[in-house]
Amino acid sequence: MLDELFGKQIDHQIPSIKPSDRLLLIKLLQGKAPPHSVIKLAESLQISDISAEHILSALFKCQWVNFQYASKKHRSNADQLLESLSSQLTSFAALQKSIVVAYQQKWSSELQSEKVKRIVADSKIEWLERGEMILKNYFQEMPVSTKARYVQSTDEYIEVEAPPGVFKIFAVSESGREVLSPGVDGEHVIRLSALSYNHGRMKLAVRSVDVSLREKREHLRVRPEDLIHVQLSSHEANDHIQMLDISLGGIGLITNKQLSVVPGACMNCTLNICGSKIRVEAMVRWRGQSESGTSVGVQFRHLGPFEAVLSKYLSHQQQSFISRVNKLPQPDWLQ
Repeated sequence: MLDELFGKQIDHQIPSIKPSDRLLLIKLLQGKAPPHSVIKLAESLQISDISAEHILSALFKCQWVNFQYASKKHRSNADQLLESLSSQLTSFAALQKSIVVAYQQKWSSELQSEKVKRIVADSKIEWLERGEMILKNYFQEMPVSTKARYVQSTDEYIEVEAPPGVFKIFAVSESGREVLSPGVDGEHVIRLSALSYNHGRMKLAVRSVDVSLREKREHLRVRPEDLIHVQLSSHEANDHIQMLDISLGGIGLITNKQLSVVPGACMNCTLNICGSKIRVEAMVRWRGQSESGTSVGVQFRHLGPFEAVLSKYLSHQQQSFISRVNKLPQPDWLQ
């Protein structure tokens, strides 16, 4: 009985609905289909150009039909009627919410896609006007950048020109083929992958557009060549953790051991650098878990006289990294 009543309302509100979607919607309305199938329904309805307004209108009509049907069925039993109506309202509300969320995710995805296209298009215009583009990568957290002459671009690739040595920057990436270029908006970075190299010209393809994070760092961050352990201590905790990277702003740490430090905690930070013992106040900014272990981000509160020592150490590390980058072999595909 309800199948027919729901079917009439759906046919009236959404005459263009596919038979399979119609059947699935009726099952969802009656609680006879798994809740996650609403995602499949929403995707199919969007492909059929059925708007969220139309599907929600049909749901409201079906809800009213269901209310009338329950009122007649349980007319002589008020308790059963209230229980049935309460269950129906909860079920319909959940279904409506799922439909709205599914449509919102689709809209968000479309907006993001358009945003990415705009960032790439605007960046191409800037590269054309400047006649060059910046190519960038990170070698153990240290930025490495160069420039290449912008030649042309199509929907499939971007073509640049430069001597073979310039493209050694690709050797810094894990794959040996990826490079980054700052987006024109300053908020994003364009990830590019090398397609081919011939007679000094290279074709690059856009792989993704990511939010700039490392590009916005206030301080240069480097990973030390030597294994350095840092002591974080307070009245409540005392941990010895391996340093992952360091800057004038703070340090990144990683360990596989159980830690007692928590975000927001003020700690005494002690480490040995260049034969000098540095002891400063610091704050734990974040703590995260990964396959490599537990990572901790610590911000220096005030370096004081230790700033000169740390600056000298960072400068030495930077020179060492530059030397190591220059010694990296050129990727085979460039030779």
